[in-house]
Amino acid sequence: MTTDPSFEQLLQVNQETFAQGDYETACHTLMAAMDRARYLNAHQHLKTVEQLADEQMAALHPMELPGRFSAERRVRKQSLHSLYSSIIQQCASWEQLVLHWREHHSHADAPAPKEEPTRNFRVGPEEG
Repeated sequence: MTTDPSFEQLLQVNQETFAQGDYETACHTLMAAMDRARYLNAHQHLKTVEQLADEQMAALHPMELPGRFSAERRVRKQSLHSLYSSIIQQCASWEQLVLHWREHHSHADAPAPKEEPTRNFRVGPEEG
């Protein structure tokens, strides 16, 4: 898998902000990493983002997010859950598109199969 400095930086910022408890920024940097992976048509990068989104969403599930009111905390959690779910769904869709695109282009770039020489078959009475 090739590396891309921008993609790697976005993942680094994602990890740092998530560890600091800035979950919204972490989520948005993960979205940016997904966009970078889509731009690169990098199937494995999309898988990485999908996996991180799934892990971070699971980590947030049991957490009590900070907020002055319980309604605020609940809305933040629902919003993050929706964003992470969207990232996971988009990554899965883009992975399929990238694979389809690669398969289509690999067939288009392949040399055409050799044609067999045609044989002259006669239908009807033989001429003498």
